[in-house]
Amino acid sequence: MKTISKHIALAVVAIMASSCNKTQMVTDINEDGTCHREIYVKTDSLTATGQQAIENNDNQAFRPDSTWKISCIANSTGKKYDYPITPELYAELNKQGVATDSDGDDVTTNTSAVSLVYSHDFNSVDEMCKAMPYFIKDDRIEVEGTLEKSYKWIIFTDYTYTETYRSTLPKFSIGIDKYMTQAEADIWATGKSTTTDENGNEITVNIFEGCSGMEIKKQLDKIEDKVDKWVSANFCFNGLTYIEEHYDEITDAPISAKEFSEKKMEIVDLASSVTDNDEKKLVQALAPVINIEPYLKYIERIEEHSSISYNIFTDHPFNYLNEINIEATVRMPGNIKSITNGNIKDNKGHYLVTGERIVPSDYTIMVTSRTINWWVIIIIVLVAIASTIGVRMAKKNN
Repeated sequence: MKTISKHIALAVVAIMASSCNKTQMVTDINEDGTCHREIYVKTDSLTATGQQAIENNDNQAFRPDSTWKISCIANSTGKKYDYPITPELYAELNKQGVATDSDGDDVTTNTSAVSLVYSHDFNSVDEMCKAMPYFIKDDRIEVEGTLEKSYKWIIFTDYTYTETYRSTLPKFSIGIDKYMTQAEADIWATGKSTTTDENGNEITVNIFEGCSGMEIKKQLDKIEDKVDKWVSANFCFNGLTYIEEHYDEITDAPISAKEFSEKKMEIVDLASSVTDNDEKKLVQALAPVINIEPYLKYIERIEEHSSISYNIFTDHPFNYLNEINIEATVRMPGNIKSITNGNIKDNKGHYLVTGERIVPSDYTIMVTSRTINWWVIIIIVLVAIASTIGVRMAKKNN
């Protein structure tokens, strides 16, 4: 049971905190609708120099295919190199990431000397978004993209880039709505909740309106407890499903396989209420329904087999979501005017894509920009000049 508790505890931390496997993603949207995307992933010396297979990365969710071009970039200078680089070059670049402190000692200024750069050109934003190289188990996360162009007073061209990440809730056996409202789930994932009014307009729902800081904290603590229960319920369901499928391996089973299946959800509900991973409390909570100890002994026994433990605990949607932690930047034609779920700095749109943000509901980034059609202005000026000259000549002739 201690091992089960460890997996559940790690999963709770994973879904409530950002992953250490942070990546950067830079996207360039062109006026003709084509686009270019680069994804930066920190790496070690063995991978950068080709001594270790590039597939052996720590991020099990990030899986770019062979259509992505790979290069290396020095994190200290931003200079790119062909992949793989030589061990000698890596050693040189690693020195560039070391400085001397006031005592004359070497201090590492960056945690990784080199990053891998995955780059790809696309014919459209739709093609680019559908090729997003992040997976939950064997399924690519669903992303839809559009680019709309419109004209404003002929002089301006407005561009609207939309990137929508579809909710990953269908990947879970137990829905989040069993434990919290949609507004609470959205607040926990993105910091805000939106809905539509009777006219179809999007409005922000502020569940903290009129609350003090202490009152907001109390509400967030309640939501955290609900998230904790939801995570525990899904892991319990996973473990119980495995037991259900291998019930004939249970020794001293107190009830039949049929009865176990009938009590499965009741067991999940009671087990998820024990959020401090205390085995004695779990046994006591389930005592009115079932003697859970024979099943706990079975789980502890099969966890000695790494492949079984992987299927039950490691190969779970929560662990893949924890690997999705992207700091994204987008460059648009002209000047960026607005962005949803992000901010604008140095005429670039900046936003985050993390595992928890794409769980409760669809997560949309919308960026708008504007270009000036100078050729239209030039034509207008030339027409105005020609008209003025024509009027003057007409007056002169009269």
